[in-house]
Amino acid sequence: MRITFLSVNSSFSHTSMAYPILRGYCDPEKRHDWTLVECATKEKTERVLHRLSQSDPEMILASAYIFSCKELYEILSRYVLINPQVKVVLGGPEFLGDNEAILRKYPWIDVIVRGEGEIPLKEIFEEKGYGYINGLCWIDDEGRYRDNAKATLAKMEDIVPHNSDLFDERRPFVQYETSRGCPNRCSFCTSSLDTVLRFIPLEDVRKHLQKIAKIGTTEVRILDRTFNIKSSRTLKLMQMFREEFPQLRFHCEVDPALVTDEFLHELKQMPKGQMHIETGLQTFSQDTYDTVQRRSPMDRTVKGLQILCDLENVEIHGDLIGGLPGATRESQLN
Repeated sequence: MRITFLSVNSSFSHTSMAYPILRGYCDPEKRHDWTLVECATKEKTERVLHRLSQSDPEMILASAYIFSCKELYEILSRYVLINPQVKVVLGGPEFLGDNEAILRKYPWIDVIVRGEGEIPLKEIFEEKGYGYINGLCWIDDEGRYRDNAKATLAKMEDIVPHNSDLFDERRPFVQYETSRGCPNRCSFCTSSLDTVLRFIPLEDVRKHLQKIAKIGTTEVRILDRTFNIKSSRTLKLMQMFREEFPQLRFHCEVDPALVTDEFLHELKQMPKGQMHIETGLQTFSQDTYDTVQRRSPMDRTVKGLQILCDLENVEIHGDLIGGLPGATRESQLN
């Protein structure tokens, strides 16, 4: 089968992590003909349609995000007019809820995957019926909405993309995940729906970083929702970064409320500039934390941030979100 993965990114510097992971997991024997078509949200639709037409897909896969879904729907709505026989399979964070409305609005969508795509796509490729695959949503031949709940989660050691190109060396940085899941249950965030914490084995992380270093990329942006959620593992990763990959710069998001003495000690050992720490504060209001069901105590969050900001060898920045319940301009600035 000819499969095209369409990735609509926010800018050229970003690239799809879903494509190599899904390709490596779902097609380890390379039985299918894969093409990656990437574009930025501001790129002209005609150019993207031309590249899609050149790939002549029998199936199009794509992930939809809040920043890209408008452009994605526009591209695909026009392409199916050119190739009405193509099967369109969509997934991503935009489809974690009820998907009936979107399937009826865009009848050219063959099926939607709710949740992680590895196992559902593999089973689609194995030609299992939709009714037997967890995580699929579709409109059946009688016009009824069918919903198979959430996708089955794959083991992290099984989703390593061994048989596909993992990184694009043309990009200024590499996005890479060492874990999935988030301990917080913030009601505004889709990551709160992934309640199971899972980790890529450290030896696999080492192999991937060796490949990154070999192709010459110098910056790695770790996509883990909370890099410091498991202290013993985090310390081993930081030691690996420092001792084995001094040529790489790492961007990680941490929860300042979980900053420990051991974590702080390890950070102080890092060469200046090798670590860029992002702190997901979101707000300085405990009432807002309580409203959105964030578990980190505000006092520990602020204390952890202050400790991190005192470091001279690590770049720190904090994320704040405007418009959260109970948060005001004054509470954010004060």
